[in-house]
Order: sequence, then structure tokens, then C-alpha cells
Amino acid sequence: MIATAAEMVARDQPNSSWSGTISTPTVERACTQLFESLAARGIPLTLISQYLPAQYAAIRAGQLENEPRELVIDGVEQVLRQYERACRPANPAGHGAVDRGSE
Repeated sequence: MIATAAEMVARDQPNSSWSGTISTPTVERACTQLFESLAARGIPLTLISQYLPAQYAAIRAGQLENEPRELVIDGVEQVLRQYERACRPANPAGHGAVDRGSE
């Protein structure tokens, strides 16, 4: 039987509530279990195309494997790239970011 995240927290931290901090080992076990379960079953491309369109395009282009951990990492990197672009001021001509590497 696969334990739920709540059951794992209750077992590892019996006096803890969800509002408290979950231990790193508990989170690591839950993530490992999730990735193993998803890898064993496989994630259908139709679901990836619906919920992770950028990752779907990368899989179809041969740039990304249909592996749960790879999908998560690529999704996080995608969001971080968006934040990075948002944090760069546009150059005076309004095209892209200003290179401030020499300042």
C-alpha cells in the first residue's frame, strides 16, 4: 500500500500538523515515491500536452525525455526563466534587456 503524504507526516512527526514544518527526509521520501510511481505507470503524452505544453513541445522535438523528474525540473526552470526576464529592465530602445555585465 502506498502511504499518502499526510500519513507519512503523521508517522514521522506524530505531534506535527500541516501548519508546521515537514522534515526534509519526509519530503524526500514522498517525492521519491511519487516519481517512482509516475515513472512506473508512465505519463501519457495527451496529459503532458494539456498541462505542460512547453514540455510536450520539447519532448516532441527530442530535447526532453518523458520522465517525471525531468518534466518537473524543466517546468521549474521555465518559471525561473520567466522571472529572470521580468527582472531585467528593457533597454532604452525597448528591445530586450540591458546588458549590465560590464558595470
